[in-house]
Amino acid sequence: MKELKFHGKSIVIGENSIEYVKNIDMKRVFVVTGGRSMVENGTLDKLINILQEKGIEVYVFKGVTKNPTTDVVKMGIEEMKKFNPDAVIGIGEVLL
Repeated sequence: MKELKFHGKSIVIGENSIEYVKNIDMKRVFVVTGGRSMVENGTLDKLINILQEKGIEVYVFKGVTKNPTTDVVKMGIEEMKKFNPDAVIGIGEVLL
């Protein structure tokens, strides 16, 4: 796991980084993912379970492809505005 800081905010990446969310104070989380591989390998369910065990309300925005179109980004922004999260988590594979 590696933590990167930008203007007081963090981006956490790497193996076992999903465990980091256990230590963050959040009430409403907007999760962004491509969906397929994260669903198939159980990672998305693991993240949702961790958040829900903490009493956090979760909205999952799935189906974001590599290099998403402007329409997909706009749709995500609209969904995020409706949900009004206090945190956003992007989850997916890193292909090297």
